[in-house]
Amino acid sequence: MHIRNLRELAVKISDLKIKNAALTTYFRGKIQDLCKTVLRDCCIELERSVEDVERVASYQNYGNHLENCPEISQGTASKYEQICSSSKESMDKHFLSIIPHLIQDVKAIFRDEMIPDVQNGLKGLQKETLDQLTSDVREAEQKNNIRQRVCQVCKLLENLCVNNRDSYHSTELIRKWGNSLGVFSMLEFLKPFFRQKCPQDVRLHKRLELFSCCIRDIMSDELDVDEVFMRDVFDVTASLIHFAEFDPAKLVRFELTDSANRPVTCKRDGVEYDTDSDTYSQVFFPRKESEEELLLHAAARVHVKGQVHKVGAFQSVITLPAAAEEAFDKCMSRHSTDVAVIKLNVSDSQDIRVVLCSTQKEKLSLLVDDVLKQELREEVVDWKGSQITRCHLTMRSFGAKTPGMVRLRPSLRLVYKWEQSEAIFLDSKDFVAHADSSAERACTPEVRLVGPSESLMPDEAAALALPWNSDDGHFPMESFASQQIQSHRQIQCNKIEYHLHQTNVTSHNCMVGDHTTLNTLPPTISQRSLEAGPSSAPHRSITEGTSLHE
Repeated sequence: MHIRNLRELAVKISDLKIKNAALTTYFRGKIQDLCKTVLRDCCIELERSVEDVERVASYQNYGNHLENCPEISQGTASKYEQICSSSKESMDKHFLSIIPHLIQDVKAIFRDEMIPDVQNGLKGLQKETLDQLTSDVREAEQKNNIRQRVCQVCKLLENLCVNNRDSYHSTELIRKWGNSLGVFSMLEFLKPFFRQKCPQDVRLHKRLELFSCCIRDIMSDELDVDEVFMRDVFDVTASLIHFAEFDPAKLVRFELTDSANRPVTCKRDGVEYDTDSDTYSQVFFPRKESEEELLLHAAARVHVKGQVHKVGAFQSVITLPAAAEEAFDKCMSRHSTDVAVIKLNVSDSQDIRVVLCSTQKEKLSLLVDDVLKQELREEVVDWKGSQITRCHLTMRSFGAKTPGMVRLRPSLRLVYKWEQSEAIFLDSKDFVAHADSSAERACTPEVRLVGPSESLMPDEAAALALPWNSDDGHFPMESFASQQIQSHRQIQCNKIEYHLHQTNVTSHNCMVGDHTTLNTLPPTISQRSLEAGPSSAPHRSITEGTSLHE
C-alpha cells in the first residue's frame, strides 16, 4: 500500500509539465501528508510492546525518531525529517531523490513475519456474518464511498463487542455505540483482546484509534479524502476483518502430556467448535510403540474474562487406617458409582491413602463432605487433604485384544462445554479415563491399586492423580505420592479391579516405568446383571455417552 502510494505520487510529480504556485503548494502538501503517514506507520511497525507503540504514535517528528532505528541509516532519516519540515519549493526534488531509499526502507520494515499464535480469548464472528460484512466492505471500496466504509468498520467492531460482552456492558449499550459511530468506545472495550502479546494486534489497535480520530472530519467533509487515505482505511479494515475471524483455539486449547508431565508430540486435528451445543473439542492421535499400556494426562486452557484457566478433573485425598478400609468400601458401594477410587499403601505405615477423582466437582464434594465424613466419623481418618482440588484428566489405553495385534495409531477426543462444565471429557474407543461422570449412562471405573508401597514408583503414583500448581498453572510432579512413597527401580505386578456399575472385570496390570501392560478377562454371562449391549463392549469409552449427538 505505502509503496504504491509513494510511486504514484513520484510519477505525478516527475510527469508534471507545467508548474505554477498553486500546483507547487498542492504537491508540497501531498508530499508532507504522505511522508508523515508512511513514517508514522514505519515507527509503529518497528515497535512491539503496547507502551512503545503508544509512545511513538504520539511523536510529532517521526524522522527524528527513525534516526535512532538501526533499520534506517542516519543520512536517510535526516532527509525524511527535512521533507516533513521543509516548506521550500525544492521539496519535490528532495522527495524524488529519496524515493528509492524510502521504498527499500518500507520493504525492510514491513517484511513478512510469523504472527504469534496467541490465545487472546476473542470470540470472533461466525463465517456467515463475517462474509456478509466483507462483501459490504468490498462494495464500499468499489463505490469509493468513504462514509460507507466507516459504517462497515463500526459494524465489525459492534458485532465483536456483542459477541464478547460482559455483565457490565449490555447489548443495548453496545448497539448505541454502533449507531452513534462510537468507534473509540468500542475499541476501548475490545482493547484487552488486542493486547495479548501479539505485536500485530497491538499495532492494529493503534491504527484503528488513529482512524477513529478522523471520523468527525470524514462525515462532515472537512477531510480531504484522496486515494491514499482510502487505501489506508481499506488496509486497516482488511486487517480488522482478519482479526475478527472466529478461531476456537483463541478460546480453548487442549494439552496432552505423558506420565512425566512432558508434552506429547503427536498428530492432532485443529480445535473444533459446535455452535448448537457450544462445545469445543480436539482429536489427538498419540502413537503407541508397543503393546504396553499408554498413560496420558489431559487438560484444557480456557480463556475467560481476560484470564487463562486450566481445566481437567477434580480430586480429593484422604488417609485411612487399615481398620477403616472395610467401612470405607461399604460406604462407597452404597453411595457412589461414578467416582474413581485409587488406593495407595503409605510407606512405613499401615495407613491407606485414597484418591477420589471425578469430573463433577459438586458430586465429589457432596460425597466427601456429606457422606464420607458423616459415615466415617467414628473412624480415625485424616481429612487434611480432602479439599477438592483440580488435577489432570488421567487416561490409560486399552491393551491389545490379541497378542501381537497392536493399534499403533489410537485416537482420543477431548471435549469441553463452554461455561457449563468445570472439567473436560474423553471420547475414545482406545482410551479410558480414570474419572469421568459426564453422562447418566457413562460407565466410570473404580480403579483400585492394591499392593505394598514398594510396588509403585513415585512417578507412577503421581501420574494417577496429578494435582494443580496454582502458582504457574502447571502440574508439578512433586505430588503427594512422590512425597509419601519411596522410590524403587523394580516395579511389581499389582492387581487392579475395574468396577463398571454391576459388571466386574478382573485383570492383572504389569507396570514398568511409564508403561504398563493390561490383560483383561471378559466377564462371564453369570457376572452380568445388565443386558449385553453397547455399554458392555470391552473397548467402549466411559465417556461415549457424552457424544455431542446423544
